[in-house]
Order: sequence, then structure tokens, then C-alpha cells
Amino acid sequence: MAAKIGHGDRQEQEQHEALLKHIEHALAGMRFGSVEIVVHAGKVMQVERRDKYSCPPTLSTDFDSQ
Repeated sequence: MAAKIGHGDRQEQEQHEALLKHIEHALAGMRFGSVEIVVHAGKVMQVERRDKYSCPPTLSTDFDSQ
């Protein structure tokens, strides 16, 4: 027998799915970096993405030589 899903449960499930899609989007295409999930009072408040990029030595600039 399948359990009935109430309106609140369905809405909560949709919110979880939307949050997971947002996290997947934050991870998509990332080679180096981090994704931080900020939680307040047991609820996800924000998702932050930080990409890391290192300049190749040929593009580096020596700022001390000025």
C-alpha cells in the first residue's frame, strides 16, 4: 500500500528537488573550487560557489618590478 503524500509533504519534496538542482547547477562545469551550503536554524539559507583559477606562468605579472 502506497503512503499518501499530503500537500505539505509534496511542497517540501518540490523544495528539496529545487535545492538539489541548484546545488547541481553550482557544481556543473567546476574544475577547481568549492560549493558552500549555509544553514541557519536547520534550513538551507544560501549556496555559494567559488571557482579557483591559476594564471599560467606566461600570464603572470611581476608587480614588484615597478
